[in-house]
Amino acid sequence: MVYKNWASLERDITQKVSSAVLDAGTKANQELQNNLDRFYSYQNPHPMYERTGHLRNSWNYEFMEMPNGGIVQLQLETDEPYYTGTYTTQMVFENAESHYPPSRIAGIPHFWEDTMTKIENEILPMSMMAYGFVK
Repeated sequence: MVYKNWASLERDITQKVSSAVLDAGTKANQELQNNLDRFYSYQNPHPMYERTGHLRNSWNYEFMEMPNGGIVQLQLETDEPYYTGTYTTQMVFENAESHYPPSRIAGIPHFWEDTMTKIENEILPMSMMAYGFVK
């Protein structure tokens, strides 16, 4: 493609960056949901253990278009309190992620770490390459 002026080149680059970030964000969001599902795939060890599904439903994804591209915000919402114990939601999520033994939270840990690693090493580079950005 040949650009006749600087503004059209900048617009095209901005649009491609925005599209690449949206693509990466969509895939990152799906990866987080898959890893949360994996967390819950752990068989319940005890019939009295109450699974609330709170962690699985806590993800939040937002894409914001910006003048120079876009931003994706991917997070786990900890605003909703747990009513099943004495721990805060933040403590439950951290213990579930790290599989901190005394917490005895049943699940496959590292859902957040695994998501962030895949975003950095696979999702973001592949999305950027798909929109013409190469290393």
